Amino acid sequence: MTFTQIDYHITHSDQLSRVGYIKLKNGKKIETPINWVGLSVAESSDFQFNAFKKAGVTSFLSNVYDLKYQDKKGIRDDLINRLVDEGLNHKIDSGGFQLMKQQITGKKKFDLNPEIVYEIQKSVPCDIGVVLDVPIGTESREDKVINKIDKTLQNLESYLKIYDNEEDSFTILPVIHGHDIKKLDYAINGLENIIGELPKALGIGSLVPMVKAVKNSSSTGGKKNFVNILMYLRNKLPKTFIHAFGIGGTMAYFAYLCGVDSIDSNGWILKASRGVIQLPGTSDRFLRKKSHNRPYLLTNRKIRGTKKTINEIDLFMKCKCPICEEYCTDGIWSQHDWVRKRDDFDQYTVESRMKRVVHNLWLYQTELKLIKQAIKDKTSIDFIGKRLQNSIYKGLFQEIVKKMDSDQTNLSNFL
Repeated sequence: MTFTQIDYHITHSDQLSRVGYIKLKNGKKIETPINWVGLSVAESSDFQFNAFKKAGVTSFLSNVYDLKYQDKKGIRDDLINRLVDEGLNHKIDSGGFQLMKQQITGKKKFDLNPEIVYEIQKSVPCDIGVVLDVPIGTESREDKVINKIDKTLQNLESYLKIYDNEEDSFTILPVIHGHDIKKLDYAINGLENIIGELPKALGIGSLVPMVKAVKNSSSTGGKKNFVNILMYLRNKLPKTFIHAFGIGGTMAYFAYLCGVDSIDSNGWILKASRGVIQLPGTSDRFLRKKSHNRPYLLTNRKIRGTKKTINEIDLFMKCKCPICEEYCTDGIWSQHDWVRKRDDFDQYTVESRMKRVVHNLWLYQTELKLIKQAIKDKTSIDFIGKRLQNSIYKGLFQEIVKKMDSDQTNLSNFL
């Protein structure tokens, strides 16, 4: 069995981080790293289309489960076509995560198999189709984990039997899982046996339980193991395009630091719906103090580990996104401007949510551009370090950098 793999080219590197491009079967050439913005099932087609255009989103992610079982009126199908017509890159996830959640609850609502996944991916214009995978969740029993890895590999074999290597225009992305070296190597070896060579591209799944607090997530090894796995993969597969599923927010910085070429996330709409805005190096912030007492914008936020402070309101007011630029002219703003902007952003209306969404999406796109440039300039570690200097993960960042400095040729013993 053969199939046309993603053709990956590295043009710049800085430690583990890299900039390059992928060439796809349909002739597209996409610069890496890539951030695929997940479609929302909650927002209207027009809302998402307008938000993506205003924020300069270049790549988006849909989901087979949604298109097959939730999109009864073809709303997301129509949105996909509109976005593709605008020139955006499109990747379709398999729905394996949704299938896993169904199996956990024991309530059967839908079915997915390689044939269903293939037919949905073939029915809409897409650049990359993800093969149906079986996430390993928080399982600790080795036999259950191996069984799920085997099932993911079997799904790839079934997929390749129906995939038309000559006629289908989209490129396949195989997936592996594993929370330790032994499982990762087992999955990679199985993948190599199927395709006849080391993978030129793969997706790594089952990462979300490591970076988010879910039931039994401690069994996955947490964020330390998250970066360990990514560093090991990059060391083992230095020429392979690696996509990390479900990684966004602060963890995206760690993903790029550890050599990941591609991420995706749906966090953009969840955060904006809760009233959250984001700023470089400050993570989630509310516009004003709320009853839950979660972090809100301050004029004198202390920088962790120093006596210095940062004016978050000034940072927000000087944002240059398409929404924010009207509130600050030539970098000058008044208290009146701040109050007006805060009140405009801090409402639970469609208009206010759109402001937060465009602001956040624009920030993600801008940060990715800055990271790419920093990699080209070989200053990515300094750049990411500054972004994480006020983060609770500053120590983890320093540990990674220390390891890079002490062992630049073989990072596998970091685990």
